[in-house]
Amino acid sequence: TQTTTGDVSVAYNNLGWSLQQLRRYQGAIAAYQEAIRLKPESSRYANNLAAVRSIASQSAGTNP
Repeated sequence: TQTTTGDVSVAYNNLGWSLQQLRRYQGAIAAYQEAIRLKPESSRYANNLAAVRSIASQSAGTNP
């Protein structure tokens, strides 16, 4: 089988979600940005990026 850009964008989105669950927000942001670069029409990827950016900014103020 041949890998498509859509397949790779899904993989980056999944990576972003996994990193987000591990609270590795900068890595998640980078992964979501790559998913968007590969498939800019995806509102799901854009929403995920916005959500993790919000979470990262909130947690930045609460970390010791």
